[in-house]
Amino acid sequence: MKADVLTGGFNDAAKESANAFRVMLDALSRPGTVQKIPDYIKPPAPLSSNTAAVLLTLVDHDTSLWLAPEMDNEAVKRFLQFQTGVQLVSEPSAADFALVSSTDILSFDNFSIGTAEYPDRSATLIIQIEKSGNAMPVRFSGPGVKSSQDFNANGLGETFWKQVQQNNKCFPLGLDFMFCLSEGIAACPRSTTVTINELVPCM
Repeated sequence: MKADVLTGGFNDAAKESANAFRVMLDALSRPGTVQKIPDYIKPPAPLSSNTAAVLLTLVDHDTSLWLAPEMDNEAVKRFLQFQTGVQLVSEPSAADFALVSSTDILSFDNFSIGTAEYPDRSATLIIQIEKSGNAMPVRFSGPGVKSSQDFNANGLGETFWKQVQQNNKCFPLGLDFMFCLSEGIAACPRSTTVTINELVPCM
């Protein structure tokens, strides 16, 4: 456990985190495309290397992070706090970022979507995609997508995507999503239109 906490992060933090950040910008600017982050990190379970790279790049001592129960263990908390200094919070509503697994997605109502005055004060959900769970294909369109982009990931079914539809119709408010797959990362910003079945109106 100690070795993971002390040595499992970036070897060259400035260079590798900058590269990971560029990959994340590519994912956000091209929603639904899978972008590859080099295998920099050896984090404690259940974190994957891609998930850890996203976290170590995005969070720091000025940000707050909520861990879903299946991602919350002592090794993960010690690793993240040692590597980033992030503030861990006990309530989803207080989080700038939230780490969840595709096997246990909560209602989006638990997270901040920002306010009319400060739409940037919303949460980003970092979702680690597990190998189990049925996938529902969806289609992205909107900013950054030339015409349309197909996407699917294990564990992200109809209930999840209907929540995303409702969330993204609330633009400029709403959550942003970063998906950490085994082969790379993908994103769904709040500005993206998601097509599955009939759209759910924003409440």
